[in-house]
Amino acid sequence: LNEFPTTRPEDVWSFWSGFKSMLEERRLLPSAACRITVEQVAHQSGWELPYVPFIGLGIDARYSPGLERRALVFRNNRQNTLAFRSALRMFVDSIPNFPVQVLDMNDIKRALSFHEIAEFHCVIILPHGPNALRLSDVYAATIPTVVPEEPLVQNFIWSSRTFGGYDAEMRYLDRAPEALRANQFRPTEFHPTNYLQSWSVHRFIDDRRYWYRYTEWATLPHLLRFGSVPALLHLLEDLTAQRGLEVSAKMARHHVSMAADALSWWRLALADALN
Repeated sequence: LNEFPTTRPEDVWSFWSGFKSMLEERRLLPSAACRITVEQVAHQSGWELPYVPFIGLGIDARYSPGLERRALVFRNNRQNTLAFRSALRMFVDSIPNFPVQVLDMNDIKRALSFHEIAEFHCVIILPHGPNALRLSDVYAATIPTVVPEEPLVQNFIWSSRTFGGYDAEMRYLDRAPEALRANQFRPTEFHPTNYLQSWSVHRFIDDRRYWYRYTEWATLPHLLRFGSVPALLHLLEDLTAQRGLEVSAKMARHHVSMAADALSWWRLALADALN
């Protein structure tokens, strides 16, 4: 529905009719790469899709930190990240002889390859949505990844239009007509999309806490989490070269397991399609 070009009722009916036929006739075997998408699709259509996460198989870079301790703030020019990035720079500049050089990718005038990114001691990522290819790719490269924890993460994670976030067009959240719905969806305690429609920090607090648990920012193990700028600086200071290698090794082991699970689904799906 993100890319569907029309909102005419007859066209939307055709969309849902085609979606139902696709699943019933097994002409395609769809999956969802984001856990929260599984829940949204079930709410909108009644169909529960298998969760097969992004695993970054195209990333051949691996963690190889240089001698100089450097941290990279991954590019993100969303309006709701500007204040945090400015505060981080002010804090770092105010500390004499801070042992870690913090570079903001937004200030680098050229694109960095993943091999170059893998030379940093860690990467700081501010979420711009419930799922992000950059998180999957950095994880696949086994680079220690630093992300905000609750409640700070709630300032960033729900701003993505593609998941029906604030200012998304209402067709993103359209539900299939009853005649075209499956019966697989079981209502949850918290509505899967209502909380996305407001930036007010005092509204839908429990909803956002509940659905955050369905995002890869919450489910991926071995991410390094911080709750404030001072906490981030302490984390960076404590992340020694040895500690970074230990975290990277844990990420690598989990990624092997995650890739094995995902590839097993793709192999079975391919075999089913060929038969």
